[in-house]
Parts: sequence; structure tokens; C-alpha cells
Amino acid sequence: MTSRERVKLALQHREADRIAVHDSPWGTTVERWRKEGLPEGQSPAGYFGFEFRGFGGDNSLQLPRQVIEETDEYVIATNADGAKMKNWKHKTSTPELIGFTVTSREIWEEYKPRMVMNESRVNWEHQIKANKAAREAGFFCTMNFAPGFTKVCDMVGPERTLIAMMTEPDWIK
Repeated sequence: MTSRERVKLALQHREADRIAVHDSPWGTTVERWRKEGLPEGQSPAGYFGFEFRGFGGDNSLQLPRQVIEETDEYVIATNADGAKMKNWKHKTSTPELIGFTVTSREIWEEYKPRMVMNESRVNWEHQIKANKAAREAGFFCTMNFAPGFTKVCDMVGPERTLIAMMTEPDWIK
């Protein structure tokens, strides 16, 4: 049974030959798995038989990324949404959220036009080719973008997002 068939059956609440398996391990997790026996050159997706092959593009504000500080242990940088985060290099952790460019609805209105579709957001030739190859190999294909609540939290911060859901729901919507 192919991955595509297995996932389609799961979505139909029908039984397949086995449970559909998928994960998105962080780089530090893969680094640890290599020390524990994951063969060099073998992806976790191939080794564990993950079902999905995801495709996407850039739904950021397309701001320049900038490294602010880098040590042997961590990197502090701004991302394409203007969020400043600290990421550890050799241990797994959610990035520490340090600051945000978008901190109010007024600032959001300034940056919102940057979300308009443009050709730099998707490498169509590559995506179509990779999607076709994955489908021909029997994988279940998904379109991947950080959606809704996750995207807003990444852009303005979780605390600000939760407060604004109560005080400015039209902005968050």
C-alpha cells in the first residue's frame, strides 16, 4: 500500500495496512538520532517511512533576516517576519521569543502590503517537479504554510496575540 493510499484511508476513517506515520523532527533531534544509529545520508523520512511530502512557499513579510549575535551555543536573529528569536544550536527547544517588529494593529497595517503574492514566494518549477515525483512515488502530498494562529503568533508574539483576540478581534481575524 502506498503512503497516499494509507493516508486517504485514514482520512476516510477506514483501516489501512498500518497507521499512517509522519513527523517533522528538529535538526537537533536528527543530530541526536545520528549518534543513536540513524545512518549518515539517510533522512528520517526515508528511514522511518514518513507518509507526507510537503510543499510550500514563503508567506512571510519578506523582511531581511539578520544575525544579531552568534556564539558556539546559540544564534539570536531576526526572521523574515521581523521577529527576533534565540535558537540553541545543540539542544532542542522552542525558540526564545525576544521581540517583534509588528506590535500593534497600526504597525500591522504598514506591513500588511508586504504579504501580497509575488513570484519570489514560490519556486514553481521546483515545486511542481518535486510534487510530481512525490506523487509518482506514491506519497501523500500537502501544501505547507504556517497558518492562522501559528502565523500570527510568530509575527506578533503569543501574549500579544491572545490579548488582542479579546481586545482587538478584528485585527487578529
